[in-house]
Amino acid sequence: MMSGQASGHDLLKQCKAAFLTVKGSTKEHIESQDEFCKALQQCGRSPSLKILQNYWQEEKGQVSFSKFCSVVKSEEAVTEQQLVDAFRKLDVSGDGFISHEEFLRVMTSKGEKMSPHEVRRVFENADVNKDGKLDYKEFSKMIMKTADECQKVAQERMDKMLSRRSRHLSEDHHQPNSTTTGKSTPEPKPRRSLSYLKALPVKKQTDDNVHQLHKTAVLHLKHKVHRPQNLQDWHHLHTKGVIFLEEDGSIVSHRYTLKLPRSSSVWINMQPISISGNESVTPIDTELFVLRNDEEVTEKGLVTFTENRDKKGMYYIRAHLEAGKYLLLPTSTGCRLTSRKHQPKSESKLLRKDKEGVTLTKAFRQALTEIFKMCDLDDNGLLSRQEFNYFNLRTSGEEVADDEWAVVQENVSLQDGELTLAGFIDLHQMEAEDNNGDTEDLWVTLSTMGYNRNLQLDEASLFKLNVYLDECVGDLVTSDTFSFDSKAEKSICHSVRMKGSSRSLKTNENIVVYTYSSDARVTIDGCVTVLQSSHMARVQVDCSKSSNCVSHRGTLVFQLNLPSKSLKIAHHLLPENEAEDWIVASVENVTK
Repeated sequence: MMSGQASGHDLLKQCKAAFLTVKGSTKEHIESQDEFCKALQQCGRSPSLKILQNYWQEEKGQVSFSKFCSVVKSEEAVTEQQLVDAFRKLDVSGDGFISHEEFLRVMTSKGEKMSPHEVRRVFENADVNKDGKLDYKEFSKMIMKTADECQKVAQERMDKMLSRRSRHLSEDHHQPNSTTTGKSTPEPKPRRSLSYLKALPVKKQTDDNVHQLHKTAVLHLKHKVHRPQNLQDWHHLHTKGVIFLEEDGSIVSHRYTLKLPRSSSVWINMQPISISGNESVTPIDTELFVLRNDEEVTEKGLVTFTENRDKKGMYYIRAHLEAGKYLLLPTSTGCRLTSRKHQPKSESKLLRKDKEGVTLTKAFRQALTEIFKMCDLDDNGLLSRQEFNYFNLRTSGEEVADDEWAVVQENVSLQDGELTLAGFIDLHQMEAEDNNGDTEDLWVTLSTMGYNRNLQLDEASLFKLNVYLDECVGDLVTSDTFSFDSKAEKSICHSVRMKGSSRSLKTNENIVVYTYSSDARVTIDGCVTVLQSSHMARVQVDCSKSSNCVSHRGTLVFQLNLPSKSLKIAHHLLPENEAEDWIVASVENVTK
């Protein structure tokens, strides 16, 4: 509300509702100053045009949701008294009214000027008695009331959006059971369909345009891990994390800040963990980028990244870092962590109902046990309030408020002030009882944590991160958000340009293709150096002649739309079978 300072919990909801009035998702960026101003005003913030422009210039024309929240927190909400005090300065007679002439003179000549037409419209709406005078105290109340109503409408709009998403998630599994309802529920829409790209117009391909890389089977390579000999004597920091696949196909993950009081040699490794214990499944690929904290993502800001891995899928870095703060960004190419095309035909039961009430099934309890392990980042068998907060942020988008944590403390099992597995399961038992056995909210929780309707974890992957420091004792802090930002993608692009090879297209020398190749991954980027017009360059990157390869695009043929001076990823490529050799063959052509 504008009339007072919102709590942290309410402020986050307020920010989200305001952001969604101008963007379709909190994963998007505000890309115009008008949108930025509108969203801030929706939160009751009214910074001057100069301050607004300063924020805008700092963000270089792109404001993420997390940055928007920080701006809202730093700007005071406008109060009714502040409005009255501002209007009182215009009340020369001190009778509580402002004449139309005085209002027009000030609003068209001082501060952020309005046009006479705009002033007239405002005054006509505010002059209830039509006597040419403005009761500015009543006008201030009207402004505050209108602002509060706008916030309520935005909140209702957001709630409806989340409700529709929840219903969509719960309806995904009701596939072809038409005999019970007389109607067939349509198949869920695929999240990423690129089949239309096969019909793109391209120039005739010739063999001399094909660029090939012959790669040895990953499992046959003689991986020599350059682990420090006295590693057991180094200071060890460790945590777990989860990589999630979002509905739009983007990758989000925990991220971390590494704080070093002085320079040190570091050894960092990151490895996927099989939460089900099935080690026969090929693990997803992981990557870790180390950036200088609070710097723009450039080749200078990118310090290092994981290039090497062993046969078990452990990726590692050995480097020397100066004293300071570093941002650690884990991610995955998405080649093996892919969107499910449809829900399994069979659905696991979450609850059993009888005369005594509802109880959780064994299968559901097992899934909750796995989720508990995913959230137990320090791996101590308990969930701290912070770890439980990560779970709540992921599944509901909201932080755990003090009163909510108090309910947890009063009703379920805790140990040393932290939530036990039994207590975590009991919370879901309580939720099932409160909902009278309705499983819709339970399925939303499972879906956001990466589970399908058969309780299989197929859109998320757990990993373990180890940081060893030789010359100092540092600190590793987990971020409190899963929001996607462009830093990971920019880091990948810059790493390819830093370490990869480059070549210009014969048909257009302004278009450069960068190719990065390691033992286990190949990434192809497209770059436009200069365009003669404002139009985009369209480049088709065709890897269909490759052998034993899989792309994160879901297809080996993809078209890049490249604005001037841009750098974008065309393909991440991995071997489909790591026990076999693989060949990457790419052809790039400018399309119409």
